[in-house]
Amino acid sequence: MIETKKHPIFWAVVPAIQVAYVLIFSFAYPLVGGAIGIVPTSSIVLAAWLLGVRAAVLAALFTVFASTLLYASAGVELGAAFRSSFMAAAFFLAVGFVIARMAADRQRIQRLVMFDRLTNLPRIDVFDERIQRMIGSGRRAHVALVDVVGFRVLNDSFGHDVGDQIIREIARRLSVTFPKDVVARLGTEEFGVLTQAVGGDDTFAASVLDVFRSPFLIGGSLLTVEGLVGIARSPEHGDTSALLRSAAESAASSIRHLAMGQDYVTAFTVGDQLLWGAAEPLRRMLRLLAGN
Repeated sequence: MIETKKHPIFWAVVPAIQVAYVLIFSFAYPLVGGAIGIVPTSSIVLAAWLLGVRAAVLAALFTVFASTLLYASAGVELGAAFRSSFMAAAFFLAVGFVIARMAADRQRIQRLVMFDRLTNLPRIDVFDERIQRMIGSGRRAHVALVDVVGFRVLNDSFGHDVGDQIIREIARRLSVTFPKDVVARLGTEEFGVLTQAVGGDDTFAASVLDVFRSPFLIGGSLLTVEGLVGIARSPEHGDTSALLRSAAESAASSIRHLAMGQDYVTAFTVGDQLLWGAAEPLRRMLRLLAGN
């Protein structure tokens, strides 16, 4: 069952209903009789929906205890009060179980649709939605599309388990490098990074490519994995997620074709220029550009 973060106010709703039931019982029972029992029993279902099964069980226990004492104080025989309270709580708890299960299944399906199972990163639809949200709020979006160079060869040479470990490690490194930004897995060997455009393309690209600087420790062996990245930003390259991703993909595709047959495969864009080369020469080039 997927655990979700509950808003603090949810934890106050059910206890508030239970307390209100205790306080109004002596006034309401002479007017509506046993119908007053719908208040605490409905809170069991509410607890299951808002907070989960454990909260529903606690609400049911409180309902049985409080209702037994309250009905007994109103003149109902103690055993009968307990049985009726228990039966009502058990029924609504069963309903709560069904509701909680349906909510968990819905969350699980949503997570499968929205998040990549291997890396736990958002998928492309979530990435596009976050780009649109950033642009819609008036902020400038900076988008990087990252390709893992030669990933299919790695998969074929070392097996899919090794490939999965590499993808997970790249996802981890990107998430660590951009903890407050959006990192997504867009395809088998493609990642996306979304941040607010406050710096230059060169700085952004260098931060992304630093993920590939250190070798990858996979199965006790060190593997060198290279990457290339295409950069796009709003509003210069578009004002929608589709246009920005298309611009970044075009930049990455151009780099990929230019780099074919070369010894240099790590590449990025700076402004309207396409640069490619080994990691260290690129860093030296970045430092020269930064000094200009």
